[in-house]
Amino acid sequence: MTDTAAQDTQDDALVRAITLQMEVDELKADVQQLKKEAQQAQKARDKAKHEAEQLRTRNAKLSDKLDAAKKDAKQAKHLAREELQKARAKQDAKRGKAANSGADEEAPSVTSDDGKVKVSLTNDQVQIAQPPHYVISSTPLSESDQHQLEFCDLITAVRDSEYGEFVDQASQAMAARWREQNQCLRVEDLELPTKVAATLAENGLVMISDIESRHAAGTLADIKGIGPAAIEQVDKALTSTS
Repeated sequence: MTDTAAQDTQDDALVRAITLQMEVDELKADVQQLKKEAQQAQKARDKAKHEAEQLRTRNAKLSDKLDAAKKDAKQAKHLAREELQKARAKQDAKRGKAANSGADEEAPSVTSDDGKVKVSLTNDQVQIAQPPHYVISSTPLSESDQHQLEFCDLITAVRDSEYGEFVDQASQAMAARWREQNQCLRVEDLELPTKVAATLAENGLVMISDIESRHAAGTLADIKGIGPAAIEQVDKALTSTS
């Protein structure tokens, strides 16, 4: 073999070796890419699994809340029926007591335009009646906090009905009548703009006696939102009640 032939053989071997190495490197790169894609796919599966578990947990919690809400609604309905029965029984007992005592003085009352709903003042309680559906009595005004008009939760349904506005106005009027008779008027009993009355109440001046004391001391102006015009309105309202 000549030197030229030997050199050609060596060159061919080198080229083949280089070609094989390039193929190996390419295969390694393909393997790395496949590994990377496999890892990404695994991460995607893990994420999907985690999200699925979160959804299951959330659905379970929502299901528990729904069951609890259904239970609470059922209990509330039961309690409402009990309250209504108690109110009716209490009203019947008072009617019987009044009849037995021979009292001939009719309680102050006002009736809706269609005659279906009646709001009355019996002793120290405001009563709302729509026979034969319901009779609701307020907490005795002599026992409630600062003689405030208070009803049980059944009043919400009445206020949401077509008679809501009438009931609110009439019941407040009856409560104000009792408080006037017992010299314990509240701020809502004064003829004041709603904003002025609310500002006084928010600052602890709920009873007229407290408002009169602050007015006499000249300290109403210390209250934010009570300016000269409001003080003049308070003075006029207090004068009208004296």
